[in-house]
Amino acid sequence: MCTKYIRLLLKKLLMKTESTKQKILVWLLSGRSLTTIDAWQRFGTSELRTYVAALRKEYNITDTRIKVACGNGHMANVKRYCLYLIPTIIMKLETEK
Repeated sequence: MCTKYIRLLLKKLLMKTESTKQKILVWLLSGRSLTTIDAWQRFGTSELRTYVAALRKEYNITDTRIKVACGNGHMANVKRYCLYLIPTIIMKLETEK
């Protein structure tokens, strides 16, 4: 499927987006990943894993552990969440237009 078409669907969905959960979903649907730090900076929430748990009931969201530098020079393990578009998700987006 054409990425331009998918971007258009996401743009329409984003214009209707009001809740933090929807914003996170649109972010992930756009092909970008998200960590707890990103969620705090972009959406003002520290509850990313709660939203991801709810979204996983309908979407194929995966996670990978990554190491990030802390302010004190130590390294911390955090999860990076990603969503992979599959045909059923694309069909669902088309029905929500």
